[in-house]
Amino acid sequence: MRAPRARMISIVIAATCATGAAASLWGTMQHRVAYEPIAEAIEPDVASDTRSVAVKDGYLYLLERTGDLHVYDVTGLPQVIGFATYDTPLSSLSVASNRGLLRRGSTLYGFTYTGIEVFDISTASTPQYVDFVGAAHIYNLIEHEGLLISCAASEVVVYGIGASPIPVEIGSHPLGSGNWAWSAAVFGSVLYVGQLNLSDPLQNGLLILDFQDPTNPFHIDFIQMDEIEVPYHLAIVDGDLIATGDFGIRLYDLTNPGAPALADEETTQGRVRAVDGPYVITNGHVFLVQGGALQPVAGFDPVYMQNDGYPFGSAVDSGFVFLAQSERILILDTRLFADGFETGDMTRWSAAVP
Repeated sequence: MRAPRARMISIVIAATCATGAAASLWGTMQHRVAYEPIAEAIEPDVASDTRSVAVKDGYLYLLERTGDLHVYDVTGLPQVIGFATYDTPLSSLSVASNRGLLRRGSTLYGFTYTGIEVFDISTASTPQYVDFVGAAHIYNLIEHEGLLISCAASEVVVYGIGASPIPVEIGSHPLGSGNWAWSAAVFGSVLYVGQLNLSDPLQNGLLILDFQDPTNPFHIDFIQMDEIEVPYHLAIVDGDLIATGDFGIRLYDLTNPGAPALADEETTQGRVRAVDGPYVITNGHVFLVQGGALQPVAGFDPVYMQNDGYPFGSAVDSGFVFLAQSERILILDTRLFADGFETGDMTRWSAAVP
């Protein structure tokens, strides 16, 4: 059960009210630190775990493991001072998806044990169901240059997307019995897959596939990891492969894409992860990926973690990072970091508030 906590209320200051106590808060705002938590979105059913988040045009989509998709209006985030709690969705949909979300333009994909759900979010506040594509046991879904890559039980599946947003299977690669694809990333013509095997830890690690022909990915190599060292998330950042999981965060040099070389690592907990340009955000830490190294540049108190055993989907949109924890979506503001931490301009906040 969720631990009790005090509610914190956001305060919005208009230009016409920046006097007295408001002026004092205004001054505090200009000294906010990099990647500071400023808000949270909480699912209505506190007994259910949050699974994933996506964002479009100021509307947040929160997916619960029970298969409920909630829509929140977070258009007021740029004006938040203090800490805001969003706990009342505009609407809620009962959906088949309960494992994760992926947004591609005006299409929202949900995935689950039995396939991929497609929603039209051209009108961001009101997702519209479009179609369902059957597939077995999907654990993660990524987009790459007009393709969807499904991480599933016993296989990696590649889908093409044409004028229609409906995925059409065009290729696959079998993993063998007992192996699950947990995460994926593409660099050039190479596909990297985080592989999990609950029965045989010798099968846990990083699978490397030739991806020159997406209709026929084939095996290049495999980097074995220890039993708990399974990449929950993979991403290409500044030309390096970033793997995160219970082991922390690892940076692999891709000078030879077919033979990733471990170049740096940090032991921070990495189940929760978002990528914001050259920055990698885990549950409490921010790293700059630069020059083939991980540089710690900021930290914050996450309060909650990710307790579930599946990869969680976080998001980045319009100056904010949305971290999917088990208890909630934690929202961080990146704008001061981007325009103040690096440039020394600490007045960015005042320009952002009306």
